[in-house]
Amino acid sequence: MVACRWVILACQRHLDDLDTGHERGLWWDADEVEDWRLYFLGLRHSKGEWAKPTPQRIVLESWQLFVLGVLWGWKKLDGSRRFREAYIEVPRKQTKSTMAAGVGLRLGFDDDEPGAEVYAVATKLKQARVVWDEAKRMVRHALRLRERIVSLALSLSDSATSQKFEPLGADSEKIDGLNVHGATVDEFHAHKTPAMWTVIDTATGARRQPLLFAITTAGFNRASVCYDRRTYVTKLLQRVIEDDSVFGIIYTIDDEDDWRDPACHAKANPMMGITVKPDDVAAHCKRAIEMPSERTAFLTKRLNVWVNADQAFFEMEGPRGWLAAAKPFDLVSVAGIPCWLGIDLASKSDLAAVTAVFVGEGKVRIRTKFYLPRALVLDGAHAETAHYAGWAASKHLTLTEGNLIDFAVIREDIKALASQVDIREIGYDPYQATQIVTELSDAGLTLVEIPQTVKSLSGPMKAIRDLLRDGKLEHDGNPVMAWCISNVVAHEDANENVFPRKASRNLKIDGATALFTGYARPAVQPATTSVYETRGVLIL
Repeated sequence: MVACRWVILACQRHLDDLDTGHERGLWWDADEVEDWRLYFLGLRHSKGEWAKPTPQRIVLESWQLFVLGVLWGWKKLDGSRRFREAYIEVPRKQTKSTMAAGVGLRLGFDDDEPGAEVYAVATKLKQARVVWDEAKRMVRHALRLRERIVSLALSLSDSATSQKFEPLGADSEKIDGLNVHGATVDEFHAHKTPAMWTVIDTATGARRQPLLFAITTAGFNRASVCYDRRTYVTKLLQRVIEDDSVFGIIYTIDDEDDWRDPACHAKANPMMGITVKPDDVAAHCKRAIEMPSERTAFLTKRLNVWVNADQAFFEMEGPRGWLAAAKPFDLVSVAGIPCWLGIDLASKSDLAAVTAVFVGEGKVRIRTKFYLPRALVLDGAHAETAHYAGWAASKHLTLTEGNLIDFAVIREDIKALASQVDIREIGYDPYQATQIVTELSDAGLTLVEIPQTVKSLSGPMKAIRDLLRDGKLEHDGNPVMAWCISNVVAHEDANENVFPRKASRNLKIDGATALFTGYARPAVQPATTSVYETRGVLIL
C-alpha cells in the first residue's frame, strides 16, 4: 500500500510511542482496536450499494481501524483516553460521515460517561444533520441501540442515563451553556471563523476524557481555523512540537508527486477500490488535465490538496532536513570563527530572537536565543502556543520580567557573547531597534541595518536552504528555532525572489527572520578571510 509522508509519520509516531510512551505515563490497550471492529459490525449501512436491498453490516477498513484504535487505545495511567482532539483529513468518498456518525454514537451512549452531551457540529444546522441523520439511521437498524435510544426530530437521547447526541450549527438557537463530552466536526474546512470550534473546545472543561473529532477534506482558506489545526498537526508529526493530547493523520499526495500520475492517487484515497472507484478518479483527472476550470476541484476534493496554500520553504525531516542538522556545539569550538549576528526584536507578543551565524571551516553553524515576557507565558495568554512554557522550562526560551520584553537583557547577552566570539557585524531590523543599536554601538560593536525587504532577504533565505540541502549547515538544536523554521512559507515571484512569510499570526517566524538578517552580509560577502592568512604568500 502506498502512503504519503503524513500517513507514514502518523504511523511512525504510534510505533515510537509503543517504545517510549511509558516514559510519559502512557500505555497501549490493543483490545480497543477489536472493540471498534465489533462496534461497527453492530451498525449497518443506510446509503449506497451496501444498503440495498438489505442494509449490510459496516466492516471497518484497516486505515479506519488504525485511526479509531489509536484514538481509543492510547490511555493515561488513570485509564482515561490520552487524546482529546483528532484531526483526520481525507478526500471525498472515504465514508467520512459514516465514520463520524459511529464515533458520535459511541461517545454519546457507549463511553461510560454519565450525562454525556455529544454534538454533530457544522457551520449550519442543515450541514450538521448530515452526520447526525446518518447516526439516527444507524440507531434505527441496530436493535441494541434502538431499545434504549429515543429518536426525536433533532435529538437522540437515553433518558435513563441523561445522555444525548444532537446536531449543532452556528445558526442553532442555542450554542452557549454546553457541557460537551464529545463533538464530531464534519467538513471542518468550511468553518470561516474559529467561533464554533472555540465554543465546543471551551465547553469540555468539566469532562474527564472529552474528544473533539474533526474530519474534513482540504479547502482553500489557509487563514481558517481548519488550516491552523492542520498546520499544528503537521508540526506534531514532524516532531517540531510535542503534544500528547492531539492525534492527526492526513491523506494526500506528496509535494513531489505529479497529480496527473494515477500511481500517486491511492496515497490520498485510502478507500481506493472500495468506495472510491479508480476509473472514476481517472475520469475526473482527465477532465482536470483538459479543463483548467476543473483542476482545483479535483485537487482539493479528490487528492486532498490545499490549492491556495503556500508551501513550506524548508524541509524538516529526512537526512538533509532541518531536524537532522542539529549538532549542538559550545562557544569554545567556534571562538576563532567569524561570526555575524542577526537580531529580530519584539516587545510583547512576538518572539525576540538573536541568531549567531558562524561562517568558516567549510560550513555555517547557527546558535539562537529567544525572549518573551514572563507575564505572557505564565498568564496563559498564549493558549494556542502552550509549548512556550515547556520551552522556557527547558531553557530554550528566556523569560524577562514584566509584561514587555526587557531589551536590556538582550543587550547584555549580546555583549557577553561578543566577549567570547569574533563578532564581525550585527544585522538588525530597524523596527524598535533604535535604543539597543545605540547602546551596542557605544560598546564598540558594528551594526548594519538590514531592510526587511525582498531585495535584502531573498538571497540569504535561499542560501540557507541550499546550505541545508548540501549538508553544510549545522545548528544548536533549539526547538523554538525549529518551530520558526517550519513556519516559514514562501513562493517565488517572476524573478525567482522569495520573502519569509507565515501562514497565520500564531505561527511565529522571528527566529528564521533573525537568521536571514544575520546571514544577509556574509551571503553576499563569502570571502571573509584573506587567503594569505591561511597559506601565506606564494613566491613565483
